[in-house]
Amino acid sequence: METQKETKKKKNIWVSLVSYIILLGFLLAIFIPGLLPFKHYIIVTGSMAPNINIGDLVIVDTTFDRDNLEVGDIIGFQVDVDNTGQKRVVLHYLSSIIEDEQGNKTYKTIAHNSQVEDNWTISADDITGLYVHHFGYAGKILLFLQSRIGLFVTGVNVVGILLIKWVLKK
Repeated sequence: METQKETKKKKNIWVSLVSYIILLGFLLAIFIPGLLPFKHYIIVTGSMAPNINIGDLVIVDTTFDRDNLEVGDIIGFQVDVDNTGQKRVVLHYLSSIIEDEQGNKTYKTIAHNSQVEDNWTISADDITGLYVHHFGYAGKILLFLQSRIGLFVTGVNVVGILLIKWVLKK
């Protein structure tokens, strides 16, 4: 018969194992682009506030069917915002879908709480994903973790936790 101490030890091992697997999956999904059919973006402007705010982490589905896009969908897309020749990813509402005689579609977008459509017209190839979910201020945490100081602090914390666990075992 198992003692209470042995049962608790087995439970702790399983909890630790599951926690490490979840953490590993999370880190792989964030730091290895293309591993999952989702992309993440960190919001840097207030154009979608108050629904999506500066510092939020946004998840978009990259495998969506472009033929099923509807006005009102939130999409991520690449566009030359300030006419410098360099495209950036923007997240806005789809405001209109324009189809020409040959069946080619272009799209117009609009920011939240704006009465005027954006200046640009985008093609299906410009669209990087369909909005799935956002996590408030998680983008700020992710930016910190990806910085040199964030990596250092995280590394020190992991080593510290492992040392504490090792000392407590003895």
